[in-house]
Amino acid sequence: MKDSGAYIKKQLVEMGFDDEVIARMLANGDLTRLRPRWYATRLHDRVVASAVRDGGG
Repeated sequence: MKDSGAYIKKQLVEMGFDDEVIARMLANGDLTRLRPRWYATRLHDRVVASAVRDGGG
């Protein structure tokens, strides 16, 4: 299965990213906030990200 590049915060924390790392990644553009608690990496699937922004997920 292909990785969509979209994650909820809990998944990021489970992968070892704490609040400081998430904030730094947001600041340098490695992560984008899609909506509250949802994030996307630089190489995210745009269709999935659009669905998450629109309330899916």
